[in-house]
Amino acid sequence: MYSILYLVILVNILIVTKTLYNSILKPNVLFSSIWCIAASIASIGLFGIYKPSDLVQFYSITLILIFNISYFSWNRLKITKKPFLISGGINLKLIVVFNLIAWIYSLKFLLESLDIILNRGGFKVLRLYAFNSEMGLGTTSELLILQIFVNSIFTVTAILFVITLVTKKYNYKLSIIAIIDICMYTLLFGGRELPFNVVLFYFAAFIIYKSLNGGFKKVKMNKKLVLTLVIALFGLTVSRSWGDISFIESIVQYFTSGFNHLSVILNEVNDEQFLWGTATFGFIVNLFLMVFSVIFGIEYNGSDYIITSITSIPRYISPTLMTNANTTILYPFIKDLGFFGVVIGACFLSGFTSFIEKSFIKFGSMRLFGLYIFVISVLLRSTFTYRLLFPAAAVTIFFIIIFTKKTKNTSFNQGE
Repeated sequence: MYSILYLVILVNILIVTKTLYNSILKPNVLFSSIWCIAASIASIGLFGIYKPSDLVQFYSITLILIFNISYFSWNRLKITKKPFLISGGINLKLIVVFNLIAWIYSLKFLLESLDIILNRGGFKVLRLYAFNSEMGLGTTSELLILQIFVNSIFTVTAILFVITLVTKKYNYKLSIIAIIDICMYTLLFGGRELPFNVVLFYFAAFIIYKSLNGGFKKVKMNKKLVLTLVIALFGLTVSRSWGDISFIESIVQYFTSGFNHLSVILNEVNDEQFLWGTATFGFIVNLFLMVFSVIFGIEYNGSDYIITSITSIPRYISPTLMTNANTTILYPFIKDLGFFGVVIGACFLSGFTSFIEKSFIKFGSMRLFGLYIFVISVLLRSTFTYRLLFPAAAVTIFFIIIFTKKTKNTSFNQGE
């Protein structure tokens, strides 16, 4: 029943979007497609995985509808058929300097992580070390620097790398740095997030740039890059598999478990203390709280810490399968203000997306392209987690700004 309902919702969103914008290559369609498809699959209950509760289904449908209604209200910009030009560029000197600092800082942990990979259990064990200071890879402060600053530097470098590929502004130095970053991230964290995100970044940049240059500039996809990254992701997924589940089952769990895990948490955790917007706007609020915590030596108790202390506990999503962390973007919104938190969160995310999209289409700078890709990545990961909950999101935005040069071109690409 729910699968059919999600299909009906998606079809109607496609029709309305095509009518309003004469295109379906829009962020609201991307967001809605991901949510409707993932929620539909989760609702079937494949491989014995528990189906999402009716409450989670209600929240999911509310989120999708409010996001789109808000997007249609915010965004009245139609794309005109003329060549779309990217102005500005990258600040290669700053990229090199900050990456060198990140590499030097990471070297100590890299040697230890290589030993874990080779001698103590491989990537799946390294993942435990990378996010738990008690395991001995580093202190809490050292791991936070890795996760917030080093990870943000690597992420922004990867975003700019794919943009230069898509826009034909290729820079071989940036490419080498980005490849090193991807390899170092994988070896440091035992994770597939950055390689996975690079694939998402590339597809997002390709689709955005192609849609804005339809008929005027032939934008070709770098199939070798995509194939290489997909093969690497497959290898990481296999190397980190737990138990005897199949590859297909692992994929289904990876992309849909957020709904099931959220259902279990809402059923088990009876915490009615609201966070009053500090989760929805966590990338700003928690950054200030973290700075105050360091300066004044007070205990950090940001909304990200409160939420992850709940979601990090492994829970059964089937009679034999446990998972943790992923609860979609819904849980932070629910923790903020229940149902109204979902409504406010959907409006904020939609408005933020629309603002960045319109700014990029209007001015077409490299900086805004980077911010647009970042926002798209937030939408793409929204069935997993809420990236704007964490201080790292604000740090990522900061590095996008300083790693790009401000355009001197004041002409507009598109008009309203």
